[in-house]
Amino acid sequence: MTEYKATPEQWADVGAFDSDTRACILELRTRIEQLETLKQDKLDRLIAQDRNDAADLAGSLVERVADAIYRNGTGDGFREEARAAIREVAFWLHAAGTWEAADVLEQEAEQ
Repeated sequence: MTEYKATPEQWADVGAFDSDTRACILELRTRIEQLETLKQDKLDRLIAQDRNDAADLAGSLVERVADAIYRNGTGDGFREEARAAIREVAFWLHAAGTWEAADVLEQEAEQ
């Protein structure tokens, strides 16, 4: 998509007109600038959310799976069950031909 931007001289030419057309053009310019600002704000919020989500993924997969099994975030007694669940997923991935992912899961289960 080609990005068209008016030069300051072109905007000065628009300002020289005394008509309803000038008012419409300037109103459209203002609306576009507002939309660009909103778009940038939304993008900034999404980037911040992605960073927060990445921080939430901290911790070993065994701990996260154990916590998911226990359902309250403190799955200390469920580490072996978590390892077994991860190994089952790794086995399934091997059978499906996704060896790299399966190998990573098996390594994680042993931690």
